[in-house]
Amino acid sequence: MAFLGLAAAVTVDTNREEAVERRLDRRLLAAALVLVALVVSVSYCAPWFSARYVDSASHSWRASPSEAYRMLNRGRALDPLSETPDVIAGTIAERRHDYGRMKIAFTRALTRNHADWYAWLELGIAEYETGNRPAALARLERAKALNPREPITRLVLRRVRAHRAIDLASIDKAFLDRALKYAVGGLK
Repeated sequence: MAFLGLAAAVTVDTNREEAVERRLDRRLLAAALVLVALVVSVSYCAPWFSARYVDSASHSWRASPSEAYRMLNRGRALDPLSETPDVIAGTIAERRHDYGRMKIAFTRALTRNHADWYAWLELGIAEYETGNRPAALARLERAKALNPREPITRLVLRRVRAHRAIDLASIDKAFLDRALKYAVGGLK
């Protein structure tokens, strides 16, 4: 705002040529400031709109999965630094037993945040569910290395090593129960 004030300031004691030149300079400065303001506004608004798309997709995916995926794609485009749209897309795909899409979504999430242990865990589950046990073990080992105290990762890793089925519903329930305990202050 201060720069806009400076750009609009009027000087009384200048000759005609200097006044015309200053008006042109002020217009260029004002245009540059408007452009900067626009870029700053977009940089704040785009992540907010992305979060709205993710939230909407999270609530509507059961009724319209294809629309939820479209909203998550918009969210990904609006906030290219966040892995959240891909994590939510992968989670939706897991619930729908669409393991191919699940692998794609969690792989995209890891390109944005390679230290996300949860994405590595879910990618490991997707690999195992599609029959790629060696890749599943590698992904699960990576998840364990990133978060060695996570009991769910250790459980899934034991089941994959033993060639046993993974009960996705019990894993989801364990995460939900833990989130609820955190929400009411039960875990410290």
